[in-house]
Amino acid sequence: MIVFFMVACSEKGLTTYNSTPEISIQSHGNNTQIDPGSTLFRAQASDANHGAEELEVRWFLADSEICAWEAPDSNGESTCTMEILEGTHTIISEVRDIEQAGGRAEVTVQAVSEVVVEEVSPPTLEIFSPQDGSLYMVGTPTPFQAIAFYGGDMSALSFAWSSSLDGPLPITLDSNGLAAGEATLSEGEHALTLLLVDPSGEVISDSRVVTIGPSNYPPNIDPLVLSPDPVYTSDVLTANVQAQDVEGDDIALTISWIVDGSVVYTEESTVPQLSPSLDGETFFEKNQVVSLSVTAVDLEGESNTVTQITVSNSLPSAPSISFTQQDGYSIIEASAGVDDIVCSVDVPSIDNDGDTITYTAIWEESGSPWTGSVSTTTHSGDTIPAAQTQVGQVFTCLMTPNDGQDNGVVQTAQIAVVDVPIVVTIDTYNYNGMTYYPLHLDQCTPNIGMCCSPTTTQEQMDAFCQLAGYSTASNWVMQTLSSTNCYCWGGCTSYSWHSNCCSGQDNRNFITSVDCQ
Repeated sequence: MIVFFMVACSEKGLTTYNSTPEISIQSHGNNTQIDPGSTLFRAQASDANHGAEELEVRWFLADSEICAWEAPDSNGESTCTMEILEGTHTIISEVRDIEQAGGRAEVTVQAVSEVVVEEVSPPTLEIFSPQDGSLYMVGTPTPFQAIAFYGGDMSALSFAWSSSLDGPLPITLDSNGLAAGEATLSEGEHALTLLLVDPSGEVISDSRVVTIGPSNYPPNIDPLVLSPDPVYTSDVLTANVQAQDVEGDDIALTISWIVDGSVVYTEESTVPQLSPSLDGETFFEKNQVVSLSVTAVDLEGESNTVTQITVSNSLPSAPSISFTQQDGYSIIEASAGVDDIVCSVDVPSIDNDGDTITYTAIWEESGSPWTGSVSTTTHSGDTIPAAQTQVGQVFTCLMTPNDGQDNGVVQTAQIAVVDVPIVVTIDTYNYNGMTYYPLHLDQCTPNIGMCCSPTTTQEQMDAFCQLAGYSTASNWVMQTLSSTNCYCWGGCTSYSWHSNCCSGQDNRNFITSVDCQ
């Protein structure tokens, strides 16, 4: 067949094919009895390659033209009213297209003054094939089978199968009421209608929808779902890719990860299932669009699908905060009118996107929003000036991190305002609580057997003030002096002040005075 087609093209050139229009009289079956007088006849015209607007229909009563050439309506229906005298008459309907190809239908009617109508129940209809929703391959005949049940003359019934795409179909009704046959339909979705009209003009119809598909269906790819959703830069984005082929052909998969329009990773597989992944720490950043493109290929066709997700912004974690006063010393209570209350960030927030974090402090006083003035020491609004403080106030600092796009987790801390404490300045040279003096701050001295575990000077001096009966230390004075006897800070099991530990070594850093409160 292929060789013949190629020879025909090379010798004869391209030939345009015009199909023959078809028409059937729907209003009356053959040998129908009617009353004499004005009678409306109805026919259905169609043409495979011409629309209804390109057709014309005319009507004859025997050899006499009653209705001249006229276009049917948009559905292909033509009507004609005739004056029928008593007797037997042949009703003829002709159709032609714009290329003058034509078709013809005729029925015989009997006009009698008194029509004797035999009591016959209306016909019923049952369609066995095709089933609704059936799928057939293009080029494969579609089977048709239906049965009409009727107590009268089967030949008096008007019967027609038609397709919404292909028009009238060549399936006829035999004398036993069986309509069976095959028709090769064009590719597409067809609404197939079976129309049955009895001699009284009662119309019975049923329909089925079938699809005529291509000779090869491309593979079907399951819907793609990216996980997790939402996704962050610290996540690994994954998907489950699976494809099927209705003909059972082998399938090859190609997947591509695409970030902001650029392919960053491609993988191919000869099996129809993959579980691809993409590591955010390596391949994508916040606000970028990550897409997964999948192509499934069988022997004759391919399918493509794409899904995408936008990388969400990772929120900064809550910082660790504490309070200091204007000189940078840590405080757990603020002295009224003396201490500025500074909300300080001890441990910064963590941002998985690596964004620069800024902080904003807002304040509450005794559970209500603070309406007094604030200032900025390091972070916006982080300071309550000392002049704003009064005994009995309890301030709450709410420190909010921001990565330039979103606020992170808020951290809170409280501090109370108390009376100004009594500050005592201790001369560590002459403090009578010490057997040896002065205080030696050189942390850990391995060559004299001390454990090397440094701590902060603030902790050391607080420990001294606590040894003297106070709480915290400030404003200590340090000098480099020579002494063979001193108190040293350290210890292998706990931090404390140890006496007589300088071992005759000179030129140490000594505290000569400290304020304790």
